[in-house]
Amino acid sequence: MEDYKEDLVDYFGHTVVHPAGLAIVVLLAISMLLVPRRWALLPMVLVACFVSQAQRIVIVGLNFDFPRILMLAGFLRLLVRGEFGRLRWSAIDTCLSLYAVSGVVTYCMLHADAEALQYRLGWAFDIVGSYFLFRFLLRTDADPKTVARPFVLASVPVAAFFAVEYLTHRNLFSVFGGVPATTWVRDGRLRCQGPFAHPVIAGVYWAAQMPLFGALCWFGPRWRTWGLVGGVAAMFIIATTNSSTSITALAFGGLAMLAYPLRHSMRGVRWATVGILCMLHLVMKAPVWHLLASATVFDASTGWDRFFVIDQSLRHFGDWWLMGVKGTESWDVVDITNEYAFTGIEGGVSTLILLLAVIWFAFRRVGSEIRRLAADPPACRMAWALGCALFVHCTNFIGLSYYGQAKFVWYLLLALIASQGPKIAESTPRVLLGPGLAESRRVFPSRVGSGTR
Repeated sequence: MEDYKEDLVDYFGHTVVHPAGLAIVVLLAISMLLVPRRWALLPMVLVACFVSQAQRIVIVGLNFDFPRILMLAGFLRLLVRGEFGRLRWSAIDTCLSLYAVSGVVTYCMLHADAEALQYRLGWAFDIVGSYFLFRFLLRTDADPKTVARPFVLASVPVAAFFAVEYLTHRNLFSVFGGVPATTWVRDGRLRCQGPFAHPVIAGVYWAAQMPLFGALCWFGPRWRTWGLVGGVAAMFIIATTNSSTSITALAFGGLAMLAYPLRHSMRGVRWATVGILCMLHLVMKAPVWHLLASATVFDASTGWDRFFVIDQSLRHFGDWWLMGVKGTESWDVVDITNEYAFTGIEGGVSTLILLLAVIWFAFRRVGSEIRRLAADPPACRMAWALGCALFVHCTNFIGLSYYGQAKFVWYLLLALIASQGPKIAESTPRVLLGPGLAESRRVFPSRVGSGTR
């Protein structure tokens, strides 16, 4: 995977624009400004699925790849159309903001140069910009069904391009740069990737959508059709990537969906899982995370490398806990294929704790939604599907550090979870009439579903 990251890094600092890519991003930016709010996510999904990350415009040393350009168009939309509505601020919002701040401060304190500041500000811009763009677009009335719909629409043409790549061994998206022209073959198996930064990224991108596609099937015949179309297309894409991580993500998502009858007993399931892992750690000759070394799907899978990353990160905890570490070559580790380890290595234990806090509060929000919607089985299953998608990402983090398009679906899911809850009516501030008098307040009807929705 490191070789693919290096291929993408070669484009940093250089303007790379293909006429077709420019036409796509211009059309999508215009559509971002014009479409109703319920469709505003579609341009972001399309640019992630049909233009490689190498396409970018560099201005005074700042890299604006096409997803960032669409992000700026999204904020322009919010400004022009007055959609900076009130948010129900959540613990997820707070922890994610602090996570970005901590990641910038610790990394810049360690490296202390302008290049480090530029890199980390770009990293924080992707996090805060994409997350809060989605938060304002979704606000407090987001319906996961309408969020899943753009992915279903994109999945069919993406699957068609992957079929062409599988049959011809040629990646048509290589004209945009950042992806190889000839499909990678490992252990005799083609690993298709389309415009995605890596075959694994393509696989986990679509595996994370499978719980939502599955939950659509509970909302009647029309939505069942949407779910089945998206599910079949996504499974085909995942199969053509031939990635252990992607197939494992698909399996974890399926098992989590099947655990829906246990939704009221999850506390016991969590503690039982912790207890089993602790027992295994005590009785095994190797640490419990050594199980990853044998957790492979294909012969050429890199399960042992994933174990080694975790093992070395724990052994060298003293090197990175405060502010991270400048390099891991002395550990014999180059490619950090673990999001948790990567976060600590680049941002110290404070940044890692904040990432874990984001995940913890996201699961709490999902749990409260499941309890709130208990009387509405389809909606309750969709809330459960959000938790399953979150679980898929958390398990992906054990074997992959997110980059490229994978970050997009991660922050979108967090924003979608944070937007869940009972709809609220917007009101003016309370005005005290005077000592001993009751408060007077004027409540306006909810704006949910009006205007550009």
